[in-house]
Parts: sequence; C-alpha cells; structure tokens
Amino acid sequence: MIVIRWLLLRRCRVALIVAVSIVVGCSYAYGATSESAPPNTWSVAPQLIVGELNGVSCLGLNRCVAVGGPSVDAVVRPLAEMGNQDVWTVTPTPNAGNTVLTAVSCVSMARCWAVGNSSRDGRPVPTIEVWNGNHWSIKPSPASAAFLLSVSCVSDTSCVAVGETSDSPSLPFAEVWNGEHWSVTSTADLPLEWSGTLAGVSCISPTSCDAVGTTTPPDIPTQTLVERWDGTRWSVVPTPTRSFVSRGFAAVSCLSPASCVAVGSFNGNSGGGTLVELWNGKQWSIVPSPNHPNRFDSELTGVSCSSVSSCVAVGIASLPNVDQNPVVRTLIERWNGRSWTITTSPAPSGFADYNSLAGVSCTTEHCEAVGFYYYRYRNIRADTLRLSGFISR
Repeated sequence: MIVIRWLLLRRCRVALIVAVSIVVGCSYAYGATSESAPPNTWSVAPQLIVGELNGVSCLGLNRCVAVGGPSVDAVVRPLAEMGNQDVWTVTPTPNAGNTVLTAVSCVSMARCWAVGNSSRDGRPVPTIEVWNGNHWSIKPSPASAAFLLSVSCVSDTSCVAVGETSDSPSLPFAEVWNGEHWSVTSTADLPLEWSGTLAGVSCISPTSCDAVGTTTPPDIPTQTLVERWDGTRWSVVPTPTRSFVSRGFAAVSCLSPASCVAVGSFNGNSGGGTLVELWNGKQWSIVPSPNHPNRFDSELTGVSCSSVSSCVAVGIASLPNVDQNPVVRTLIERWNGRSWTITTSPAPSGFADYNSLAGVSCTTEHCEAVGFYYYRYRNIRADTLRLSGFISR
C-alpha cells in the first residue's frame, strides 16, 4: 500500500523515536498573480542541524520558517529554522516532552503557528507553538490525545489545525484558533466503524477552509476525504472514487473558494502512483500527474500554489534494490495551468539512499521545499533537507 504511506511513516517515526528515547504542509501565498511560472531549477540549501523538516511556510524571498524534529543523543526536541536574506538559522523551541513539529503557517514574520505532537505517559498529545517575532512559546491545546498534522492561518485571530484522534479506529480531528484560545471542533460524522484522517488543510478566510485526507470503510479500500469548514461546522465534500483502488490525500492548497489543488497517491491492482485532484468551486476532478520514470512507487506529500497557473507539488519516488530496501529519491512536479510535469530535483552531496520531501511553500518569488535524507548503510542519522527554487516569469 502506498496510499498515505508518508503520513503513516511520519506517525510511526514519532512513536519509534519516543519509544527509544517523523504532509499539507502548505500555505497560501498572498499577492499571487497568474504571470509567474513554477521553478524548473532547484538547489540544495546548507544543512544546519541533524534532524528532519516536516513543514515550511514562506511569505517572501528568504522569509521562511521550517519546522520538524531533530533527534540528538536519543532525545527528541522540536526544531524550527528561519531563513532571511539567504541566511538560515535555528531558533530555540520549547519542548513539551519528546516533541516533533509537523507543520507551520505564518501570517507575518512576527506571527507563526506550528503544530505537532508530544508524548505524555506513552500517549500522543497535540502540541501547538507560536512565534511572536522574538521567541517560540507553547499554547495550550484542549485535546488530551490526538495527532496534529497540518495548520493553516489567515490572520492573528484565525487558524485551523487538523489531524486525527488516537482512538481505534482513528477519526478526523480539528482545532480552531479565534485569537484568544484553541478549541476542538466536531468534524463531519463518518459512518459507524469507518476510520479517517485529515492530513492537510488550507484556509482562505475564517469561514472557508478545505481539509483533505483519507477515510477507510470496513472491507473497502482507503478513499480520499475532503471536509469543508464554513466557520461554524465541517461537512464532507464528495470526491471521485474507483473500485478496488486505494486513494488518499496528503496536502491541499487553495487560492479561492473555486480553486484548490489536493495531492496524494493511489494504489490498485495494476499499480499505483501520484494523485492530483482540482476543485473548481463545484466538484473535485482527477487531473493526470506523472510518476517518476523507472521508479516503483511515486507519492506526493505537499503542494503549494501561488496562482491558478503556478503550483508545485513535492514527494518521494522509490525503487526496490537487490536486498529489497528501496532507494528513495525526491520528487518535484510543476503545474502550469494546463498540465503537470516532473522537474529535476537535486540531491545532497554523496549518495544518500533515502531522500524525501515532506512540504513546500511558494510565493510569487520562490519556493522552498523541505524534508530529510540519510545514508541507510552508514548510519541511521537523518539530516535536514531544504531545496530552493526561484520562480521564472
């Protein structure tokens, strides 16, 4: 199964790290125009620290915040990096206890919200941190047990964070920030015995958010899930389905109530690969998207649109080798308003046999993609990975 394997891997990695001692993220780019085209050249940014980056939010050229979770000496700590004028620095983040940050959304360089998960008595606890321009601080979450996977903010007083409950079966989960406190909101009801996850969210106003993920009915392959927030309640929006095909979304990027892009992956009897669907204000429809040539599996884990004709999606592509351990490479695709194409993505120096991208954020000037890489046969240490691409015009 390749559907949302990245999300399962992220959750399992958090559990694994906690036991021994981790997506979208995506953000709305303000001031976007239809004149810009996605980048077709990318470069590897310098690595600052051992660890993994899971999400990124950019407001302009080199005005970005990336979050994740490094593991140093078997201690898990949240990680935040900031980029300004070609210089990236690590900013101290408070640790609620084995904390990993999974996503971030900024409305200014003096106000960013990051979400993730900590461990308390062996249970996952939602973690929310806020940046005020000088330091990060933890904000209380009313939930006692859940995973937070994505967050989207449109102002200082309006954010939505989504994920899943830690129940069995897991159910979609959401929290809303109103400028004073976070509160849990009831997501749309799923039929009895169905499970579900909201993996990505994108808001264009306090009363218009789209969250995407997966739902799994009993004895039926996993299917895509879209829920819409109108400021008061969540409702399920139908998406295309196919018999005997597992499908799931990992991230979404919306520009208006009539323009959203959701990405993920599918798996069927005849194989699987990337999945992209577009929302036109009335319905979701599948758009052809390429898979990496000569790769066994391809998945899209993040997407960001700066205009209706300029979107970038990132993910991973893997190919099993002789000992059945897949060699994984980064995957970047561009949308020009008509079709998706694969863009060559660079790798860190040396031969890292696992390179992955988890999130991307684009403005009208550039895109920043984040993830991690490691050398499986040398050590198990993961290093942060950031790729920068400049928008062509």
